[in-house]
Amino acid sequence: MKLESITVQDLLNVADFIYLALDLNQEVVLINRKGCEILGYSEEEILGKKWFDNFLPKRSADEMRKLFKKRLKEKTVLKTTGINPILTKEGEERIIGWQNTYIKDEEGNISGVLSAGMDITEETMIREDLKEREGMLNSIIENSPFGFVAFKGEDNIVITNPSLEEMLGYTHKELQEKTLNGITHPEDREIAIEMYKKAKAQEIISATYEKRYIRKDGSMVDARILTWGTYDDKGEMIYNFGTIEDITAEKQAEKTIKESENKFQNIFDSSPFGMHQYELKDDGKLIFSGFNKAADEILGVENRNFLGKTCEEAFPDLSDSGIPQRYREVAKEGISWRTDQIGYDEGGISGAFSQEHQKINGKRR
Repeated sequence: MKLESITVQDLLNVADFIYLALDLNQEVVLINRKGCEILGYSEEEILGKKWFDNFLPKRSADEMRKLFKKRLKEKTVLKTTGINPILTKEGEERIIGWQNTYIKDEEGNISGVLSAGMDITEETMIREDLKEREGMLNSIIENSPFGFVAFKGEDNIVITNPSLEEMLGYTHKELQEKTLNGITHPEDREIAIEMYKKAKAQEIISATYEKRYIRKDGSMVDARILTWGTYDDKGEMIYNFGTIEDITAEKQAEKTIKESENKFQNIFDSSPFGMHQYELKDDGKLIFSGFNKAADEILGVENRNFLGKTCEEAFPDLSDSGIPQRYREVAKEGISWRTDQIGYDEGGISGAFSQEHQKINGKRR
């Protein structure tokens, strides 16, 4: 085979691009095999047809036609790249990325436009989908009621959100200039570093833990952290992420409750009156759960022997007295009940004493 026998059309037909030539009347004067394949027409059905009228969606045809005429009239430098949809014989739109150049005759006059196009429909859809997902993710991060941080390396902050900035009292720019260790309470830095190392080594997929941050004004924020990492194909960590929930109020409430419970326990333990505690279970059982020293002294028994037993098991003679049921009402409804005189004689325990029963912290006293 002689090289001279290979035509330009042969070369165009083996290309994986659309090759398209339009004359000054916008009519197709050349189309290669790939162009026919993508459009779904035969070469005969395309040649001589006006390109913009027949092979572009109507919504973009007028604009592209006007632009074509304007550039030919003004003889301006042709935009070498462009992206626009084309319309196939089946009515499907395909997105094509074009490379364009003028065709000139022997005298240097413009006689048409030659374009090489690549079908980028799938790539465009993927890119648009990623863009949509990125926008959705950014919206979630920006509007999240929880703080969000992304850092590279051990503690170089690269992304924060408004909730974290408000929580810590810093502007976005100020946080970008900070390190994670720099805004972490010194006593909690070790656990943060430990979690980072475990995530980097992929020993954990994610982890939840608590630590304290230092606000710009020097005050502390108690926080609950959920952290995880992203990795490249080699398993190397790219970024470490964390959501931060401000639990300062929760911690303060826990502290207040604990202080209240300790105060109550001190009063309970030091009271000169004998006191018993019961806990009402979901199944209706009333369980003996506590006592004070005075109860041992008054009753002359070791009340710890009754711990974990039901009221009826601990004090059998009370079973038919109606008192256990009243205790349940006290524990369940939070009411007060006072009995002025109760006589009890069982196993060497006897006496007559007044009792007041109240619900305290979910338990009967």
